[in-house]
Amino acid sequence: MNRYITNESRMFECKIFTDCLITDTERLNNMLEGRRGYIESWTMATFIQSLLNKGELSVKEAEYSALFVLNHTNLLTEDNGICQESPAITSHPVSELVTVVGNAVEIACQASGDPPPTFSWTFNGRILDNENLNTLHIQKVSTFDSGVYVCHASNEVTSVQSLECKLIVEYPPVITRHPGDSDIDYGNPEGVFFVCNTSSLPLADFRWFFQETLTSNLALIEGMNDTGLELLSPGFHQSGWYTCEASNKHGLMMSKPARLTILNITMPDVSSPMELTLLEIEKS
Repeated sequence: MNRYITNESRMFECKIFTDCLITDTERLNNMLEGRRGYIESWTMATFIQSLLNKGELSVKEAEYSALFVLNHTNLLTEDNGICQESPAITSHPVSELVTVVGNAVEIACQASGDPPPTFSWTFNGRILDNENLNTLHIQKVSTFDSGVYVCHASNEVTSVQSLECKLIVEYPPVITRHPGDSDIDYGNPEGVFFVCNTSSLPLADFRWFFQETLTSNLALIEGMNDTGLELLSPGFHQSGWYTCEASNKHGLMMSKPARLTILNITMPDVSSPMELTLLEIEKS
């Protein structure tokens, strides 16, 4: 029985040469897994296993097989970087980061490898120029910085990437559409409708003011990023200035005031000539 010593300096016994050969290639694969020589080792081990499964070989097959194994063995022994280790992310960025516009932000990751890996970052799938550190610094975030960031670690063996980090940039309300002035006849059943649109994160809460006094008994219509104030059959007492307020936890913004003018009731035109018919009543 043959005695076989492994690269781990532990002795064990194998019954026949093929057992020793299979064990040797498997252990070589295990040793090189994650390193630059792994593909060559795995290819050679797979080929050797196919030869053992086949059994008998012709002269040409034996010659080809010997050259194949010899070439891959030479590639492994001549490669000075055979034990180089592929990068591995040891610390991923946080999965979600919430901040406020104008703040400074840092997104970091850690990776190991031999040789030590270099770093790069992508934003929504696009490579960021001049970002080659394991920590990504954004001095003053804007809403345009919201998105998905991924860290990439690379060396001569291969390249790996981290889990995604979603950056959410919140901001106070910005009114994108102010209510406009309106003129309407007194008591017009169609009424008037003021609209106020905003952009904000989180979504804004809305309030309406009439002559700088908070309205509480008027019909309000609200959507996700907009609000409306409806006045049906308006009277003279509703003539004046209307203002919309949008607010969230980061601040508030007032709209430009909109003026509502209630026009006088339109009287029928009586300026045209009128015909009068006089009836004479006979005296009894």
